[in-house]
Amino acid sequence: MAVDDLYSKCQKKAQTHQMFYHYTNLEALLYILSSGAFRLSLISNMNDLEEENRFLDIKKNKVFVACFNHDKAESIPLWKIYSKDNYGLRLGFSSIDFLANKDKYYYVSEGKKVRFPCDKWEIRDALITDVEYVEDPNDHVAYSDPLDTGAKVPYPINLGIIKRKAWEYEAETRARVYIDVVRGVSSLRIEEKS
Repeated sequence: MAVDDLYSKCQKKAQTHQMFYHYTNLEALLYILSSGAFRLSLISNMNDLEEENRFLDIKKNKVFVACFNHDKAESIPLWKIYSKDNYGLRLGFSSIDFLANKDKYYYVSEGKKVRFPCDKWEIRDALITDVEYVEDPNDHVAYSDPLDTGAKVPYPINLGIIKRKAWEYEAETRARVYIDVVRGVSSLRIEEKS
């Protein structure tokens, strides 16, 4: 399946759900209520450690997600994972489309909200998508010739959208945000040798 086909399929599927549930603990609930915001986590902080390993170094620390479950039935494994000391809650939302609005995102620096784009960073992509569960996520690669030399370099595709079938019980819908340097500004610094 082509990259764009899977992106489209997963985004369309996410629009069909009636409810989205966020399993969380009391501490996170207090943060949500006091700030009026959701905290997105780096993909490397997710429970599927394999996800981070599929990222190229240049993309690490640039993909953030908020995870929701779209299954009406409660999930004992999700309660175990996300509640703390057996105390937690399952927040229900009829829509999470507000998380696809790039204009609403900010980060906190020295206690102050900083909106994007800022300094050198911008939000390139904010989307609501279902996770696609596959046999082997490592099969989802494309090839690039970044230096136009004829050498094909494999790189993972559909980052933050695919997971192994073992995680299928999560029935996961994500808000996935990709942050990168402002277009036209290099994220690499090459120093000349003297």
